[in-house]
Amino acid sequence: MAKDMSVITTTSQSLPSIQWLLPFEAAARHLSFKRAAEELHVTPPAVSQQIKALELHLGMALFERKTRALSLTAAGAEFYKTAQRVLDVYDAGCHTLYRQYKQGAFYVATEPYIAHTLLIPNLMSFRELSEMTPSTPASKSTLLGGCELRVETRLTMAGMSLDDMDAGIRFGRGDWADMEAFPLADVTMVPVGSKSYFDQHRAAGLEDFNQHCFFYPSTQKVVLEPFLDALEKRGVAPKEVIPCESYLDAMTAASEGLGITVALLPYANRWINEGKLIMPFDMRWRTDAKFWVVYRKQYRDKDKMHFFCNWLSEIVEGLGG
Repeated sequence: MAKDMSVITTTSQSLPSIQWLLPFEAAARHLSFKRAAEELHVTPPAVSQQIKALELHLGMALFERKTRALSLTAAGAEFYKTAQRVLDVYDAGCHTLYRQYKQGAFYVATEPYIAHTLLIPNLMSFRELSEMTPSTPASKSTLLGGCELRVETRLTMAGMSLDDMDAGIRFGRGDWADMEAFPLADVTMVPVGSKSYFDQHRAAGLEDFNQHCFFYPSTQKVVLEPFLDALEKRGVAPKEVIPCESYLDAMTAASEGLGITVALLPYANRWINEGKLIMPFDMRWRTDAKFWVVYRKQYRDKDKMHFFCNWLSEIVEGLGG
């Protein structure tokens, strides 16, 4: 007859061995010692023994063992949440460690527009420049030797911790808690649309805004809402405001002749130079918001970060005024 685990008692006050978390979490997730053993490449008896040792140490049953079924006790369900949190933090920490100190790559997250305009077209220049950059005796940077730039696009950077990234590129005023922020070029904003669109729609002055559909990128809300409010106070409003998930969506819609949006100069210069967008309105305004390279204050490889920031600054400067 199986021993009733619910009456096990222990006087130990020490924490249970962390090595027991893996078999417990796997068994709790699968509700099967056999499937947990297959996942961990051990035998079912080995999983069972480690979980019994964990239960003995805690002094409480974590599973209800039946002939053909396994289920969690109330205590087991609670401890399963703890095991998940611990293993999630461990997994994220290891990935961060490998990325910063072992893998020859620099990971950056940003919105799709910046990824497609600045980063992806210049991937090879990042690697080539890193091959030519001499290291210093005091530097422990893993950047040198042909570091690769890895880009991850996200529709919004708001609220990102960057725990799994080296850096991010965000639009705003550089005042994010627990983040260091390196400023890129100042931004000038100007209404734009395609030539074919303005061949059919008047754009002589500010009062003509009421004839246009305005594509509104929510990622630039911090700047564009005050602009639209200022228009409204002057009795001017777009015919329709169409929200977009990203700035790239708004720029693409405008370049396809669907309406107008706001270009962020110098970042939109290539679109304008290639004739995808034109600036018929005699108006532009400056903003204290800009794009920033952001990274965690605890980030340790300063040489790598300085290299990335300087490289990106030169690319932005090359876009022109």
